[in-house]
Amino acid sequence: KIHNEGDGDEKLESIEIPSFIKSPVLSQVYPALVSHKEKYGNPNIPLGSTDGKRCKTLRRLHFQNKLSDDEVALLTDMGFRFHSFEDVYYECDFDEMLGKLMDYRAEFDTFQIPKKYEPDPEL
Repeated sequence: KIHNEGDGDEKLESIEIPSFIKSPVLSQVYPALVSHKEKYGNPNIPLGSTDGKRCKTLRRLHFQNKLSDDEVALLTDMGFRFHSFEDVYYECDFDEMLGKLMDYRAEFDTFQIPKKYEPDPEL
């Protein structure tokens, strides 16, 4: 399957959706996940957009065991985070997050991270 939702983004339209994907939500958001990963280094699209809401739905579907093993493996291999960003305090390694914060400060000379920081939504 080739994604073609008429969104005008030819790059998204040319991303092939793996044939084993059966989840309609994953089929809809997969091209955006690939594009987001290429642009920001991760597939974790922040809330605030249709695709961000679809990612939230994927997390719920995973929690409800409604994604196939192949779909979960694909998302995991992409680096998709299945916990919600509200759970970051409980799920993430403190030292890893502190390292990310210090790297951000070194680059931008501030600890003031935008709420929807696309390169690393967990930060």
